[in-house]
Amino acid sequence: MLVQPGREKYTSVLSPSLERGTTWFGKDKSSLTRQITKVFTNKFDGPFYSWGCVPNARREGYFLEFAKTHTWDPSLTGVVQAKFYSICQNRMKDMVSKAAAQREEVKPRWIERTLWKEMCDYWDTEEAMLLSVLCMESTYINDKGTYFGVGSLGSYINEKRKYPGSSSTFTTLQQQLEDANRKIEEQAALQAERDAEASRVAAEALRMHLHWIMIQTD
Repeated sequence: MLVQPGREKYTSVLSPSLERGTTWFGKDKSSLTRQITKVFTNKFDGPFYSWGCVPNARREGYFLEFAKTHTWDPSLTGVVQAKFYSICQNRMKDMVSKAAAQREEVKPRWIERTLWKEMCDYWDTEEAMLLSVLCMESTYINDKGTYFGVGSLGSYINEKRKYPGSSSTFTTLQQQLEDANRKIEEQAALQAERDAEASRVAAEALRMHLHWIMIQTD
């Protein structure tokens, strides 16, 4: 697609060098971020609670949609794809988190009604609510006024269990914490596999393009 002659005449041209008539990520007053956001909201067709939930095939489909209206030197494909995915990840996280927080008030226009019900039902589960707490970027404050993060939450629970009282409650909470941490680790591993595959595909595309150039110059 990128090697089609004359693409620069009807698409936006991306270049980190910012030659006349080109644009680049972070140098465009967020125009690319808005366009990329429109790409995935136009085809938000699954329970994508985060970018990590989006299958590789759908990610590649989003990127191909973006490529229909943008062009760049083929050697930059890996860089463009990485930046595209990063923007998708950040915007989807922000928008889906906001949708979840406001689900009692309004349904986003970019989520279909049946899919919206499925996502709301999940958000209302105990598992989802616990994961939401664990995945908050902010820190927590214990009853001593000490700040601590997700990593120290387990130690805090263990400490509290030393005291008499509702030990069964803390046992249950600890089990939920372990289950939630396991799910987070599994999702992180899956994300790493997807990123590695994306890099492999980008490298192979670049290799094929360079091979094509060599053939043309022989």
